[in-house]
Amino acid sequence: MRYISFMEYCFEDFDKILEKEKRYEEEDKKFPNKYPKSLFPEHDMAGETRSFEVFEATPEQLLNETVFWAPEVKLKFVPITESPKLTRAYQKSR
Repeated sequence: MRYISFMEYCFEDFDKILEKEKRYEEEDKKFPNKYPKSLFPEHDMAGETRSFEVFEATPEQLLNETVFWAPEVKLKFVPITESPKLTRAYQKSR
């Protein structure tokens, strides 16, 4: 399943987050299926301490992601579907 992930953090925690980023990359190399697969890299929202990223993930991978980044980063995952799939499903229902 694909998800858009919204991330929010306090700028005061930025050093901690950068340290965690290094650990995350190392852990992701050792255990490549532990965390979600990024389909669209993280992008910051201009002038804010918020960002978003698109993932392909299982519920367990989303849980691992949430636990890893807590408490410095608040995450919200929203399932997404390609628009043509929605259109086809709608047309079949008519």
